[in-house]
Amino acid sequence: MEEKTDLSLEYFGTLPEYNPPGHEVEALGGEVYTYEEKATQDNEFTPLPTLEADDRRKEKKQAAVNKRKHGLLLQAASILVAVVVVTSSFGVDLLGDSLTTETLTEFLGLAGAQSGVITVSMLWQTHDDMDLHVVTPSGAEIYYGNREADGGKLDVDMQVSSFVENPVENIFFETAEHGIYKAFVHEFSNRTDGETEVLIRIQVHGRTYQHRVSLNGGSSEAFEFVY
Repeated sequence: MEEKTDLSLEYFGTLPEYNPPGHEVEALGGEVYTYEEKATQDNEFTPLPTLEADDRRKEKKQAAVNKRKHGLLLQAASILVAVVVVTSSFGVDLLGDSLTTETLTEFLGLAGAQSGVITVSMLWQTHDDMDLHVVTPSGAEIYYGNREADGGKLDVDMQVSSFVENPVENIFFETAEHGIYKAFVHEFSNRTDGETEVLIRIQVHGRTYQHRVSLNGGSSEAFEFVY
């Protein structure tokens, strides 16, 4: 059987043996290069990426991702600060709920509010003019337009023409008729966007009842209690 001829030997001579990176090889022209230099100059060899080079690429990619995350966090923080600054002028507490009975008690004291056998109070935190109403068993209604009836009196009324950050209103009874009473809130002037949350507290017979309502105009539901 006729032996096959390796045509590559006819054109190129003896092929150089593979040499690992860092070893010298002799090119066809007689020049001597390291493996990496030869691959760089004529792309005759394409070395596989080393683990060290792969790690460097991963580190660069992760650094770019971390930089982008950091930028997004800074942007979100600046937006939150801007929102807090704008809303704080309307008495809105974004970082904690300050619409509490403790806050209500504090600002009623600052306003000189009185208490009685029945005391109905409320707290809100916008510049809207919210009005507290109490209807007695006889049907008389105590509010800004009728401040006294059946032993009850409206003694604190806020956000009419001057503004405070934690407005309160208060109706108290020195003496009271027995029967069913109703308390509700009416938004007299809507000066801010969105709903306004109001805390209503009813104190009667040594017990305290609390209700929260949200208004964007109009009146809340009426809360009944018995004396």
